[in-house]
Amino acid sequence: MLRLILFLSIPCVLALMFFSEKSKDSPQSLMEQHLWQDEVMLVFHDEAHRDDYEMQMRSVRDDARYVVYDIAHMHSVARKGITLPHMPATYFYEAFDVNPQQFMVILLRKDGTEAMRSPKPIL
Repeated sequence: MLRLILFLSIPCVLALMFFSEKSKDSPQSLMEQHLWQDEVMLVFHDEAHRDDYEMQMRSVRDDARYVVYDIAHMHSVARKGITLPHMPATYFYEAFDVNPQQFMVILLRKDGTEAMRSPKPIL
């Protein structure tokens, strides 16, 4: 009987692992890598807000205080100019409740909580 229960529970466990919000390709999983180590800056933008995006990225270019993620609408997520594979930007827009047609900068503390949210560049 125990073998039958274990056998039947395997598909459920696999399904939970596959559909879990904290899969390795989720924003939550990525942000957990920075817990208690780094402050994180998320820069959300689309083509209509290119000037705000460029201004923000210039202001943090030499600032080592933050790990910066560039989240381009309908594209991908990048860190230090390197695109993160299997990490669609839509996951971040949903997880952080950001409108895809707006510019937004979100700062996360080392404990993972939101410190600031700004629709304008933070200089």
